[in-house]
Amino acid sequence: MTRLAPAPAGAAPEAACAAGPAGDAAAAAGRRVSDASTASSASEDAAAPRVVAVIKPSPIGAGAAAGGGAGAAAKGGAPDACREDSKAARDQSEAARAASEASSDASDSEGSGGEGREEVVLSGKILDAPCGVRVWCDGLGPSSRQPWWEETLALVSLAIFTCWIHIMLAITIWGFFNKWAALVAAAIWSTVFLPARPLLWTRFLGNPVFMAWRRYFRFSMAYDQKMDLTKHYIYAEVPHSVFPLSQLIATSLGADAWQGHKVYSIAADSVFSIPLWRHVFTWVGARPATARQFKRLLKKGSVGLIPGGIAEMFLSRAPEADVVKLADRKGFVRVAVETGTPLVPIYHFGAWDLCRWVAPRSWQALSRRWRVSMGFVLGRYGLPLPHRVPLFMAVGAPIPVPKIAPSEPGFADAVDAAHAALLASTRDLYNRYRAHYPGYENRELVIV
Repeated sequence: MTRLAPAPAGAAPEAACAAGPAGDAAAAAGRRVSDASTASSASEDAAAPRVVAVIKPSPIGAGAAAGGGAGAAAKGGAPDACREDSKAARDQSEAARAASEASSDASDSEGSGGEGREEVVLSGKILDAPCGVRVWCDGLGPSSRQPWWEETLALVSLAIFTCWIHIMLAITIWGFFNKWAALVAAAIWSTVFLPARPLLWTRFLGNPVFMAWRRYFRFSMAYDQKMDLTKHYIYAEVPHSVFPLSQLIATSLGADAWQGHKVYSIAADSVFSIPLWRHVFTWVGARPATARQFKRLLKKGSVGLIPGGIAEMFLSRAPEADVVKLADRKGFVRVAVETGTPLVPIYHFGAWDLCRWVAPRSWQALSRRWRVSMGFVLGRYGLPLPHRVPLFMAVGAPIPVPKIAPSEPGFADAVDAAHAALLASTRDLYNRYRAHYPGYENRELVIV
């Protein structure tokens, strides 16, 4: 497998990614490499995270035929940055040809990832991969097997985290009958009075539990174009589904995905009243979802949010369709226009297949009023434990947003235009990348 060199340090943040001929060259490089070159580069890249990528066939789906990247609706076509070959990509192309001539037939078959697809191992940051390439994190590809001890760590920690409310309530009820259980319950509930700091704890994001989760779900990602990571963005991540676990796992990538780009988030107020969750969500950079907190976080960095919220949990139609509640969500778009912050659509494939939500529709209004989800989560083994399905995050191109004060003329029109562009970009993103995810080829996207 070929190791592609990271982009030069002086390269522009919005440098083009190879999506055409250069992408084919990168795939060829992934098929042809000698054992000697692999061994010599391993020591140099030991500190860099390993990622595995599968080159996508082009074009993909109706969205590609319709013309463009995720920002096509706003810009009228695919981003230029992903249509042109960068100098680094052309250099890789020459290297690929040289490697091709020197390689053996055995290495040819080793790199094959199936008809219409090629596998390549990259060394360096995830954003060093070409645009439109699906990248697997932490060196574990789609056909790799997770070590048993790491799989056990992932399963146990996921069970504790996702079933935490049930565990906590059980201990609390048991405390009425057992003094030791009462002491444990008191200790658990007392943690809500401890300061929830620091916000966006980088060391916590890099802990082995998050890595085990990413590998457990074979977490992968792709992006339409390289963004200027010195700027701030509002990441609109959909779907919320029953439990936004894919978004949480994506946040844990930290510097490996965003190269020092700080991404905060906003979450329901009720999360910060629950022991353990209160601190975990703070450490991954979350704050209560208020306009004041939202604007404060935007001054520090980018902000990720999940527009669907609790209301979306009651709309499940999986596996026939993915339902996203976004058509009437404009609050965050108003903040984007007020601050002039670009919007970035993100779609999480597989999110609706993690768990099933069981609750009568009549509980929806009550849940929204109390800002607490009223219902039951069913997953693996009939518990609130997510099913083990692959998770794939597709990141669209930024949608430019004008900066207009709410008191100025044209503010409402700018909000409507930015919101319409986000809806179109989200649908386009879904249509172009769903062919990457088995079972989504005929699954409909319903935006309500």
